[in-house]
Amino acid sequence: MTGNIRLDLKSSHQVPGQTAQEMTSSAPGTCFIKNGKYHVLYDEVQEGGDAVIKNHLILSEEQMELRQKGAIRSKMVFSENKKHATDYITPYGQIPLVIDTSAYEVTGLLEDANEIRVVASYRMESGGSNVTECKMEITVRTLEP
Repeated sequence: MTGNIRLDLKSSHQVPGQTAQEMTSSAPGTCFIKNGKYHVLYDEVQEGGDAVIKNHLILSEEQMELRQKGAIRSKMVFSENKKHATDYITPYGQIPLVIDTSAYEVTGLLEDANEIRVVASYRMESGGSNVTECKMEITVRTLEP
């Protein structure tokens, strides 16, 4: 799968003691293969439309890496049963986080596939405390030329 794509993202975040918040978004982008990994580039426009985040997903069978630049800067790694430390940098300051991924599954990492699906369940920790329980589902589909 390479070329123009459509990315659909569905996520849920649950802060301990509160009701889960769900979010969905879609964006056009591009996909290419480099060093045996799938790279997906897409832009995310923040609410209000005044800030853009450039997203770079790197997908493999073992893990997903999400790099963000712009209004938010981060490098988050999702790898099953592993913890990864990162700094989540916002216009309001820097937040040190640990991404603790309990489940990661990817399907469709084939050159002739028309769709890639990713599901990751993870916990975000900061300062040694659980900040939120999360689940992210991503679908990447090729667009007709």
